[in-house]
Amino acid sequence: MALKITLKPFERIAIGSMTLTNGCEKDSTFTISGSAPVLRQANMMRAECADSCLKKAYLCLQNLYLEQGDATVDMYRLIAARVLRQMPHVKAEIQQAD
Repeated sequence: MALKITLKPFERIAIGSMTLTNGCEKDSTFTISGSAPVLRQANMMRAECADSCLKKAYLCLQNLYLEQGDATVDMYRLIAARVLRQMPHVKAEIQQAD
């Protein structure tokens, strides 16, 4: 089943290791077929913004999902352990992501 998505002017979407940018000055609709992870710009985190353990965990999961960078499950588990030490109240969310 194809995914139909509308991007605002200059909005980006990650499709696996590729990035699709709407270069038009108006909304554009795209149909994506195939099997690849998709992440909208609004949900993407840039590496320079990962300034806390929780954000680093999110960035690691994002990279695992998009198969980008050198992120590994072991790396995520190390970061998640740090998050749990600093923020024990997020245990349920960490377990759900794991």
